[in-house]
Amino acid sequence: MSDNYKDLIMLVYFNTVKASYSYIEISHNFGFDKQQLVHVIERFQKEGLLVLEKYYKLSDKSIEYLKKHDLYDIDYYDSFEIKSVIENKQMDLNEIYIPIGFMKKIK
Repeated sequence: MSDNYKDLIMLVYFNTVKASYSYIEISHNFGFDKQQLVHVIERFQKEGLLVLEKYYKLSDKSIEYLKKHDLYDIDYYDSFEIKSVIENKQMDLNEIYIPIGFMKKIK
């Protein structure tokens, strides 16, 4: 896994919400259309970051990855100003997404 900010933030999201994730919320907050979201989740599975056990959850590998970046104990909703990054256009998968206030939470 690369040190892609959007990937890290998505892992923080999955870590925070556990089984309560929403495809609509993910699409809205990260600027994905349906196919992009499916592609990202499939990639996370192939890379061993998400496992499907009744619902998608973080693997031990992704937990260690978040701990390595001091993001494991970060609450997605407390840490980031939730705002759509779409702003009337879909983001490309390669675009870097950094939420407002993200740097304030990194130690």
